[in-house]
Amino acid sequence: MSRCRKDQTRKKCNFVSMDCRSAFNSLDDIRLILETLHADKEQAFLLVDKDGLTRMKGGIVDITSAPASDPGETVFHLENGDSFMLRQIAAVNGEFRSDYFEC
Repeated sequence: MSRCRKDQTRKKCNFVSMDCRSAFNSLDDIRLILETLHADKEQAFLLVDKDGLTRMKGGIVDITSAPASDPGETVFHLENGDSFMLRQIAAVNGEFRSDYFEC
């Protein structure tokens, strides 16, 4: 059986389809990914938990910071008018939050 490369420490191998998925544990990791996409004007492909899992995609045009007491309340706005809070993210560009790793 094949295994993930040693440099894929955050990856989970799926030996049935032989793919590897990345996971992150903190909202800070997700925020960094989203802020980088925003700064680089790259597309975000998202899985968002808004009363059930929903797919969203687009460029991030604005970030509304949350109070320091709850960074999960930070709101991200997409070019198509969709918006979501940081804590609602299940996955972004193939990187899964550990809570949703089995999606």
